[in-house]
Amino acid sequence: MGITYNDGKVLYEGAVISTYTACERVMSDIYADVAYAIVWDEDWSCVKTINYAYYFELADNNGIAVVDATDESLASAAAYAAGRTAGLVKAAAFAAADKAELEAAKVAALAAKRAAVLADAPRVGDSVEVTKAAGSPKVEKGVTGKVVWSGWSKRHDASWRVGLKTAAGEVCWLPATAVKVVAKGSPTDPPGTKAPAASESAPPPVKGAEVTVASGDGAGTRGRIIWVGTDRSSGAARVGVKAKNGDVVWTAAANVASTEAAA
Repeated sequence: MGITYNDGKVLYEGAVISTYTACERVMSDIYADVAYAIVWDEDWSCVKTINYAYYFELADNNGIAVVDATDESLASAAAYAAGRTAGLVKAAAFAAADKAELEAAKVAALAAKRAAVLADAPRVGDSVEVTKAAGSPKVEKGVTGKVVWSGWSKRHDASWRVGLKTAAGEVCWLPATAVKVVAKGSPTDPPGTKAPAASESAPPPVKGAEVTVASGDGAGTRGRIIWVGTDRSSGAARVGVKAKNGDVVWTAAANVASTEAAA
């Protein structure tokens, strides 16, 4: 019987494969059940979804669908579905190949861009001058200092950044494009190293030692070492000294002098 409408018209006889109903918005403020039939369309040689009924007051030409697909219709529909699936698989393969080629091109472009950046990028140990105000904290144009860290930005794939330690001892983080190299690091003075101070010939500080902070941060403080570590920027030894009043001073190990042996 196929799909028979109220006006007597019959379509897709012997070609209705299945039917289903869905609740849909049929007008701006009306929801109703809508009936569909999956059919084999011989004229177009494809499977179609046909809406044949709206179940609400204003629908005037609803139909009735009867599942009656012949073996020939079912075979044609199955062949169509298999061909469509094969086509989708082939299209997906082409899309995957295109994506892989695009990704490879992006990787190559990024590698070339990074190589160009590294050609004259400032490195640890270089002396640089700030050419435009930038960084965190902000560094004004004309400030000079030494690079104590350099590396790729975590936010931008081909952006080189530096940690600049100024003459005042402050470390600022800024893009390499904001500085220019005024002197390369000396081959005899590996990047990140510093000349040893006279006090460094003495035994290294140890936790529990009673010391006096002779210079730098907390100068004049007397107390006990409660922490020994290294500076994340320069790698120099640092200590935490707890004074008798409970205050803790964090300073370079080279700034302290022992007053007595460790307890």
